[in-house]
Order: sequence, then C-alpha cells, then structure tokens
Amino acid sequence: MVGGDRVESRFDAVMDTLEAGVVIHAADTSILEANARARDFLGITGLEGRMATDPAWQFLEVDLTPMTLERFPVMQVLATGEPLRDLAMVVRPPSGADLRFEVSAAPVIDAEGTLIEVVVTFIDVTERANYERAILAGSRQLAETERIAHVGHWSLDLATGYVEWSPALYAMFGLEPSIAPHFRMQESLFTPDSWERLQAAVRRTQSTGEGYALDLQVIRADGSLGWVDARGEAVRDSSGAVVGLRGISLDVSERKAASEALRALATRDGLTDLANRAALVDELTRHLRRAQRSASVVAVMLMDLDHFKDVNDTFGHAAGDELLVAAADRLLATVRGGDLVARLGGDEFVIVMPGIRDPDEAKQVADRIVTAFRAPFILRSGEVFSTASLGVAFGDGSGEAGDVLREADTAMYAAKSGGRDRFAEFDERLRTAASTRLGIETDLRRALERDQLDLWFQPEVDLATGAVVGLEALLRWHHPSGSLWSADRFMSTAEESGLILEIGPWVLTQACTRAASWADEGGAGPIVVRVNVSAIQLAEARLLDDLDKALETSGLDPALLCVEITETALLHHTSTVAANLQGLRDRGVSIAIDDFGTGYASLTNLHLYPIDLLKIDRSFVSDPAAQHDHQLVRGIVALASTLGIDVTAEGVEAPDQVAPLVAMGCTTAQGFLFSRAVPADEVPALLRRRFAADVRPAMP
Repeated sequence: MVGGDRVESRFDAVMDTLEAGVVIHAADTSILEANARARDFLGITGLEGRMATDPAWQFLEVDLTPMTLERFPVMQVLATGEPLRDLAMVVRPPSGADLRFEVSAAPVIDAEGTLIEVVVTFIDVTERANYERAILAGSRQLAETERIAHVGHWSLDLATGYVEWSPALYAMFGLEPSIAPHFRMQESLFTPDSWERLQAAVRRTQSTGEGYALDLQVIRADGSLGWVDARGEAVRDSSGAVVGLRGISLDVSERKAASEALRALATRDGLTDLANRAALVDELTRHLRRAQRSASVVAVMLMDLDHFKDVNDTFGHAAGDELLVAAADRLLATVRGGDLVARLGGDEFVIVMPGIRDPDEAKQVADRIVTAFRAPFILRSGEVFSTASLGVAFGDGSGEAGDVLREADTAMYAAKSGGRDRFAEFDERLRTAASTRLGIETDLRRALERDQLDLWFQPEVDLATGAVVGLEALLRWHHPSGSLWSADRFMSTAEESGLILEIGPWVLTQACTRAASWADEGGAGPIVVRVNVSAIQLAEARLLDDLDKALETSGLDPALLCVEITETALLHHTSTVAANLQGLRDRGVSIAIDDFGTGYASLTNLHLYPIDLLKIDRSFVSDPAAQHDHQLVRGIVALASTLGIDVTAEGVEAPDQVAPLVAMGCTTAQGFLFSRAVPADEVPALLRRRFAADVRPAMP
C-alpha cells in the first residue's frame, strides 16, 4: 500500500501543477477527483460525503451562459460515449467580465467496455481570447480603412517568392482573397510595360536596398484596366541582408481617369473633339523629328472653310457650330488612316500627314478634300454649301512646327486669292511674298502710332460746269523707306491681318473732319467726301458705331458723306451687311458702288440695295472708240436713272473720253484728266477751280 500511496501522491502532485483544470466524474455525474486548478475554480473544499450525490455543476459558484443540460460536456460524453475536444464555453460571473474556456472531455472505459468515468479538462483562455479579439478588431479596422482609402499592404518573401496581400489589394485586382493565403506574383496581373517596370524595381531594391514608387497599370479579373501607385521598401534580417520587400499599393484609377479627362480637355477641341492647337504642335514636332531621322517629309495642310462667316450671320452660331462638327467628320473620312486632324480655332483646320515620300501623295489627298467639300452639308437649319481652301506645305525636320504651319497658312491665302475652292502649294515665290507681306504687316502695325498714314483727295467733276462736286478720300502711307505708298500696295495686307479694323475708323474720322472744314469751300456749295469701306468693315457690327463716332467728333452733316463699297462686298449680303447698309441710309449717308461692272453685282438686283451712286470702272471708258463698252455704259446709265441712282465715270485721263461720256448720259467724272489725288492742304485751291471740257491733263 505504501507503494500505491506513493504513486497516488505523485499523480496528485502532477495533476496539481497543471494549468488546466481536471475533473474526474463518475458515471452518475458526481465528482470523484479534481486537481488544485479545478478545485479553486469550482470552489470545492472537500469531496467527502458529496461524491455520490452532487453533480458537477452544483459546485459552480458562477452562472453559465444559457446552456441546456444535455449540452454540458459531461452529459454529452455520457450520452454518446465519444470524447469532446476544444469545446468553447463562456462562464459569466455574477459581476465582472465573461470568462472563456476551452473544454475537453473523454470517457474512461473498463475492461468490460462499460463507461465508468468522464475526465474533463478546461483551460481559461479569456486573456488569449481578448487578445485575439483585439487583433481581429484591429485587422478588421485596418481592412476597412484600406477599403475606404483604396489602399492595400503586401509583403514579399524573396526566399520563396511568395507574396501576401491584404483584402483591399485583392479587391483592387477584382480577386477573391480566398484564392490563396499567399501566391507568386503573376505577369497576367499587369500590362506588359508595367510588369517589366515592376520586375526591374524589385530587382533594384533586392540589389541596392533602395525603395521604389511606381504607377502601374493593372489588369483586373474581369479584364478591365486600372492603375495603382505601388511603393515598396526592403526588409532586412539581423545581418542587414535584404530578405524581402513590403509596401503599399494605392488605387489611383479614378485619379488617372480624371487626369486623362483633364489632359483631353487640354489637348482636344471642345466642339469637334479633334486635336487642339497645343496637341497639334506637340504631335507635329514629334513627326518632324522622326522625318529628319527617316529621310521622309511631313505634309501639313491648313484648311479654311470658304464663306463660313455667311453661315454664322445667316443661320446663327448654332448652325455654324453644327457645320464645324460636320466639316471635322468629313475631313476624318477623307484623310488617310493615321493622319492627324486638328482644329486651330474658328473655321481653320490642320491635317498632318507623316511619312510622305512622294509630295504627289499629299496633293492627291488635298484634291480629295477640296472635292469632298463641294458637296452640300445638311444641317438642321437646311442645306448649306461651304467649300474649302487649302494650303499645303512640307517639312523635313530642319525647321520648327510653327515654320511649317506659317508656310501652309501662306499657301492657304494664295488658294483664297486664286478664287477659293482649291489648294495651293507653298513654294519659293510664296515664301518671298510671305516675307514681304510680313514686313509690310509689321511696319503697318506701327503706322498709326507713328502718324505715318495720311489722306489724299481726288476730285469728281461736273462735266457740264467743270465744278468740283465731290472728293474721294484715298489712303496714303509715308512708308519708313521714305517713299509714299498708295493703298493698293498694302490694303490687302491690312485686310488679311485684320488691321483694316483699326485703320478704317481712323480713315472715317479723318475724312469727316476734313470734309467739315471744307463745307463752305467751292462755288458749288458744300462738297461730298467719299470714303472707301472694305467688305470686312461692312460685315462688322461695329461699323455704325465707328461712323457715329466720326460724325460726332467732326460735326459733319451726314449728307456730305458717301461710303464707297465694292461689288464683291454685296456678295456677302448677310444680316449684318444688310443692317449696316440700312443704318447708313437711315443716318443720311449716301452709298456708292465702286468699280461697277468688274464684279458680280446684277443690274437687275440693284433695287435690293439702298444704293445712291454707281462709279463705272475705268475699263469701260478708256477707249473712246469701243462701241460695245459705250452700249454697256448707256444701259447702266439708263437703268440707274430709272432706279433713281446717279452715275459717275472713273479713270478719265484724256479729253477725247469726255464727249462720249456726255453723249452716253454720264454727267460727272473722275480721273487724271482733271487731277490726281492731292494732299489735304491743296484741296481748298482745288475746290475753287473750274475745269473746262477740253482741259489738258493735270501735271503729276
């Protein structure tokens, strides 16, 4: 017995050192044995006298969470004969926090196979459970934070090649986190360029320990593309060797999309969605550099819609915008695939054709464009026609993008000057003309501020009395070269550059001021001064404001002012032109058509316009013996008389031209026979003269 007592004592000693509580139950659920940890927890001070009558749970001095008797570990083992392992139980004391246990129970079977005892062990895991809950809560909070911030973290083990991702990172790629706790990085997750850059960055970090930051384009599980801002750093062991990488990846897909949208706004035309000027210059520069390396040329076409302003003035700006969009579509359908089509602004478009080996290839495309634009455009407001004028230039990379664009622009103006609805190629002749025009424009911009412009006046004479009845104001420029330039040397440049809109108001004011000072000169009474107004001015809404200002400043009676326009100005009979013509008439200013007979105005349509005077072009009166011209002049005079329109002849240079004019019914004339244009200070003396019908030509 002594030996048996010793073994039992050893067993008790071992049992009492265990952290786990151990309780041995009899088959009737009473407690047979309990180690020190179990006795402390159950509050058992002794088992004698209670062993056969009290079930285990009667010893508990705390409440269990709701649990049926059948689910109590002892009862489950007694009922099934099967052991239980790691059963989670929560014990709730009358006061204080819940206690959490892991409980196991095993049956003891005798030699006959009868279950005679149940051994129950339990471990207090409250502290561990609280820690795990905190870890879990932190992990969930981190995951939620990453989800909201669209950022995920990762780590890479260089020894195994395995990478671990946070849930947010899986979501960025459209993957389920359950696919694997860790995996090797896959090329299929990135676009080729991004994969190469990522691999190079990883190798560099592994080799040098330097971190990286990359924008990578990723391929999601559904095939869509996204962007991540990936940042990585080295992980070192105790010896300092790089053993892994870790980092974060931020989903920047929305930022990239917004950036692309901003880039599109910065590089695309808002109306037509073509490339804008900035994108054009960048792309053209790139093609020119490539052309220099490949011994090819880049063709550049600058296209302008003919009479586009008429569409705006007639149908409104909405129709004009609709026409621009339709023109862009037609261009895209006509050029080669890969050619760049851009809109400079207004109705100007540019086509860039890279890789040209034969200039004829570009000319064929230009001809196709001209032909395509002869077809009508069907707009909501109706059918309109707007042909195209193109300038073609070639760049080999030796110049800048701006140089080629200027050359194409010069060629385009040559196409317009040649009659529109065509294309012109830039050549040395145009280069010289462009250089000359640029020089004229540069000097002309300073002419007003330097007081270089002047008005000279040529008289209009009554053929019956020889009296001066009118004066035509003619613009002169005291050119920096020292010579005096007549308007025909610079007026086209003034109109093309838009300077006419600065010069024109000045001319009106100067002419009105001079006319007011001569109102009492001459035996025939006040003298009418005729001022040339260009088609560009006539099409501007500000013309009447400029006129009112000139009349107010000078104090001139509007009846002493006549505005001269060309026949071609009437071709653009838009609502603005019509309003300006009527405004002139309403103010009492008379209107004359200059160089009549050389343009396109129809005699039968003269009644449509408030015209007071026709000035017959010199070509019809230069030959006194030209009977055909005489008959035409007679017809003009007769029709004009019927309509109540006066007629005067221009370019009368010889005495023998006078008699035929009188015979044809023309009563007034203008030309070198009477006087060339003279400076303003010589006009008073001119007004006092009487020119005889057989006067000799005046000296220059």
